[in-house]
This record gives sequence, structure tokens and C-alpha cells, in this order.
Amino acid sequence: HKYLIPEMSSDRSICTVLCTGARSGYLASFIIREAASDAHIRLVGTTRSPVPASPSLVTFRYDTADEISAAAATLLHLRPATLIHAAALSSPASCERDEGAAAAANCPVGLLDAIERAEAAAAAEASSPPWTVRLVYVSTDQVYPGDVSDNAELAALPPPVNAYGRSKLAF
Repeated sequence: HKYLIPEMSSDRSICTVLCTGARSGYLASFIIREAASDAHIRLVGTTRSPVPASPSLVTFRYDTADEISAAAATLLHLRPATLIHAAALSSPASCERDEGAAAAANCPVGLLDAIERAEAAAAAEASSPPWTVRLVYVSTDQVYPGDVSDNAELAALPPPVNAYGRSKLAF
């Protein structure tokens, strides 16, 4: 988890890390456990529905389909050092049934827009220190066909084998 904290000063002050998909995401559960072991990380998680209170995780409701302005305001308020986009529609069958929903969750262009707006608003505030957020986007091996060697040229690869892979590759 040392990579979640960019350019931390020697005083090891508290660093805010924002993690999407904190309620039930498989990956997020590991991130939460790791962050809880470091007293210098304040982990804030987003959920689409309420979760039980936890001493190691502050949560708030957020959906990738939310308005960009609401997401930007939340980012500006929290000013996380790192945003880990771990939320996903990861069931290949669900992605095949609804490629639009898969694209909305797995290719969060609105989240990029919200980050840009929040960083611009922070830059316009003369009284606040400069702020930018490091975005960590988690992909999947399903963006590759099943027969890829370690030395394969990415540009020469055939398209992903399913809707989940396509939605992750689109980002």
C-alpha cells in the first residue's frame, strides 16, 4: 500500500485514499484491509447502498451514474491523494446481458470529468494549496484473448472475448 500515498512528507501526516466499490467489491475488501493496517491512511469508500459502520472505513453513497457535478463536489471536499476505482460490474454474464450498464460502471468517463472539475476548482481557490489526485484504475485479464503469451504485442491482439473485457478495455 505504499504506492497509494504519493510524495508523503517525512512527518507521515494522514493521507486520504478514496476507494469506489467499498461495499461489496472483491478487490475493495483487500484494499480496505491493507489500508486499515496503516494509521496514516484515512480510507473513504463509496457505496451504492448503505453499509454497517466500520472504524476503519468512512463511507458515503456514490454511483458512477451520479451527476458529474455532485461527484466533483465530493472530490473537492475530500481532496483524496489517491482515488482507486475498484467498483465494477464484473460478472461476465451480467455484462453480456447489459453492455450499457457494463460500460457505465467499467468505463467511468464521468469520473474523469469529475476529477478534472474538482482539480480546476481547487486550482481556482487562491487560499488552498495545490491539489491533484492520483487515479488507480483496475483492469482485468479478460481484455485479452485466452491464448496470449507474455511477449505478445498489444496492438496485434484480437479484441476481448467478452463484454466485461470490452468495457474495461474501452477505458
